[in-house]
Amino acid sequence: MTKELINKIRKVGKNISILYVEDDLAIALEVTKLLQKVFSKIDTVENGEKALKLFEENIYDIVITDIRLPDIDGLELAEKIKEVAPEQKVIIISAYDDVRYLTQMIELGIDKFILKPINMRQFFITISKIVVGIYNEKRNKKLEQELLEKLKMKEVLLQHMLTPIGVFEKNELTYVNQKFQDYFNIPNELPLESFLLSNLFNEEAFSSLSNKELLMVLKQNNGSTRTLHPFKTDNQQRYIINVTFIPDTSSTLVCFFNVERITSELDKLQHQEPNELSTGLFTRDQFLQHLEKLMFNDSNQYTITCFGIKRKRELMKSFGVASFYDIYQDTANKLKNTFSNELESEDVRLYYFGLNQFVAITTHQKNEIVQNTLEDFAHSNSFTDNNTKISEPIFFDILSFELNKSSTPANVLANAENKLYMLME
Repeated sequence: MTKELINKIRKVGKNISILYVEDDLAIALEVTKLLQKVFSKIDTVENGEKALKLFEENIYDIVITDIRLPDIDGLELAEKIKEVAPEQKVIIISAYDDVRYLTQMIELGIDKFILKPINMRQFFITISKIVVGIYNEKRNKKLEQELLEKLKMKEVLLQHMLTPIGVFEKNELTYVNQKFQDYFNIPNELPLESFLLSNLFNEEAFSSLSNKELLMVLKQNNGSTRTLHPFKTDNQQRYIINVTFIPDTSSTLVCFFNVERITSELDKLQHQEPNELSTGLFTRDQFLQHLEKLMFNDSNQYTITCFGIKRKRELMKSFGVASFYDIYQDTANKLKNTFSNELESEDVRLYYFGLNQFVAITTHQKNEIVQNTLEDFAHSNSFTDNNTKISEPIFFDILSFELNKSSTPANVLANAENKLYMLME
């Protein structure tokens, strides 16, 4: 039994708990001493009754029991444990290599059978294999849970985006948000994988194209305006379409920006005074309003910076999903304090589109300062839970692009929202 092996098992077994049942005091002391070299939680008892009581009160990864006990035998103990927890790992130790025992152990699903006298090296190797298996199971469950939480968070973000979104995997439609279903009148019972993108277009040249072919055409003409009609209706509307091939995946994101709705929003905003949200930042609607002024009545050059809080998994673990709105509001306040001078001089305008979607419009003169400040934001800014006093630094993912004044406000908004989605990946 090498030191290297012990260190390796200690690393993967640091959170493993063991219930050890042995009535022979000398053997119990020797085995417990060996187990304590590696595992931090070892409960040792001398009979089945005490073992069952402890098992009812605690959760154990492994139960190790001698087959001969003063009250009930190890097989009966294992049977009672398996009735409560069928997946429980159980190791039986016996001085008898009896076929009857082996048959019963197989029927009970006993994981390992070890003969006395115990060969400590072989015993350690046997238990190590079980520990590695448990570690891998726990790790996979943890990764699965983290993935589900991440997917849940992404689902919430996608559902709250104000534009129709479709995600294609290997050219089959696999996800649409509620706006997609509402805008394009997609019935809930329609299987997404059978959906043909060409059905939304009036252009005859598209009617025979597969999803793959049409996505390539749309990608080559990214940002172009197309006339679409909802599923099985004649109600036609114009959309700006953005196609993004997600790097290192087989996924394609398609965003549809309704020109009429955006124009209508701009018309409503013409005479509105700014109405800031609880974050104190400008809104998405005000972003459109400001764009119109900057693009048509301003000679300065500007950069659009899209950013969002990263390390959301770590923040979720520390504070829970329910705290994210507090985190966003607190971050908005810190952004206002950090850029107070630039906000006053209007070299920087800050916007909050909702659900971790921050945008800044910055003059070229201040752009480098703003970029550097956002990149170093975590060095001097963190979120602290007032109850637990736990604190986590706030880091940003950032994507920027130059404001093209020959474009339209609707196209610039489409580009910004596309960047914000990419930050979610």
